[in-house]
Amino acid sequence: MAAVVIKESSQREKSLPGRKWWLGGLALLLVVPFAGWNAASWPTRLRYPGEIDLFEGTRLVEMQHLHRGVAVYEPATAERFDAMIYGPLYYLVGAPLVDPAKPAYLPLRLLCLFATLGCATGAGLLAFWLSRSLFAAALAPLVLFSYGFVSLHAISARPDTGALMLALAGFLIVYRYQAGRALLVGVPFMLLSVFYKQQYVAVAMAVFVFLVLERRYRLAAQFTALLAFGGLGLLALFQFVVFAGQNFFLHFVNYNLVPFTWNRFGYGALLCAVIFGVPLLLGLEFMRRHPDKLILCYLGCVLPLTLFSLGKEGSGTNYFLELTLILSPLVAALVAESTSERMRTAEVLCLVGVSLLVGTRLGSLSPRPEDFTRDRAVQSYLLQHFPPGTKAPGIYADLLVRSGFEVPISEHNQLTWLVCKGALPERDLLAGFQERRFGVILLGMDLSSEEDAHRSNEICMTESLHLTILSNYRLVATLEMPGPLQVDHPTPLYVWVPRRESEGPDPPAMP
Repeated sequence: MAAVVIKESSQREKSLPGRKWWLGGLALLLVVPFAGWNAASWPTRLRYPGEIDLFEGTRLVEMQHLHRGVAVYEPATAERFDAMIYGPLYYLVGAPLVDPAKPAYLPLRLLCLFATLGCATGAGLLAFWLSRSLFAAALAPLVLFSYGFVSLHAISARPDTGALMLALAGFLIVYRYQAGRALLVGVPFMLLSVFYKQQYVAVAMAVFVFLVLERRYRLAAQFTALLAFGGLGLLALFQFVVFAGQNFFLHFVNYNLVPFTWNRFGYGALLCAVIFGVPLLLGLEFMRRHPDKLILCYLGCVLPLTLFSLGKEGSGTNYFLELTLILSPLVAALVAESTSERMRTAEVLCLVGVSLLVGTRLGSLSPRPEDFTRDRAVQSYLLQHFPPGTKAPGIYADLLVRSGFEVPISEHNQLTWLVCKGALPERDLLAGFQERRFGVILLGMDLSSEEDAHRSNEICMTESLHLTILSNYRLVATLEMPGPLQVDHPTPLYVWVPRRESEGPDPPAMP
């Protein structure tokens, strides 16, 4: 009887590698089309001259100003405002890549793509450490790229993936050397991440919680002290040396304090549950089988921080990136382990398929041929009817800066929210319009409609600002707005000019 059992077990072991290959191929067949669908849009996104993701244009203007030597960290005034709300490292790395005379997104998007590939490599490495499976290491980046919003931000002139790559590097160092003091080597990467973009603090929180739970209080104190002194040192370096005479702290901290609303939080939490409900269950299932206190601490810090940040005005799918980055290796590791369990594999693959089917569509928009045409049409109109150097506020800064306009206020949306929450006096905001300092204003809202002029999550259009623009500017053209974000919710582009008789006839409207 024992011989029969041994023989059957031996036969199962012999058949197991073949079954693993077959089930592994099935998993790849499920994931590769989603990742390939998203990655196929990258060349088009790289070639597109206009704005793909919201606020890319603002970053382009700010880096142009920094390259030209403008004091970008000055407090907001009626004459000039550069938001500069992200970390200084992002601007210092990106500004040399921007040609002040002909600013373009391509260098910044390539920089972002490099960081995204770094994140994918880190996800694969973590998946391998978790499972000791090369298959899991290959699968984790594919799972990551299967989500549409990851693909969107992979080719975007924003700081998210750069900061996330640095944060992940710090976490991987800690994970690899968690047993000893060598984990402190990860601290500089965590600090660089925060000074690239302030959002990614979950790694530092997770490591501190992990050390406390492990009752390694001395090391926790050393870790905290290094973070605190390193952070204060970098803050002083940028405030008093790199940007001496300016108010770096005001932009780095105060101007980031935009309103929090429970409506946005509720919507974001619902969206998070729909997208990440299944991956989170799969990740926790792997953690149940292979408890890992450090990974659980990281997941336990990322999830609430993600949910909380979604309540900020202006929040978007970029706030999902870190949660996706930590869940992808866990899902990949579970799939790799489940290939030895035929029934378990079927269940896991079905759940993964449902998750990717939902996630691949969110943020997966790509420029269409008509977007290229519309972008050229808008640029042509602006160049034909306004001289180079015309001053304009940074509402749709992308269209303005690429047309050679002077954009002294790089992010008008941020400025209006600071006014609405009382951080800046409204008179400074109104002065530029009352004195008709701007030669043109581009708006994506119809000021003749009260409902449209005051809709939420756009510029904070107070009634005073609304009436001031109507009193001092007149509508001369309505154009078709370019950009892939116009697919589901097309927005006309309204062109306004000052009410001055001495300027001659109005610029003709586009046919």
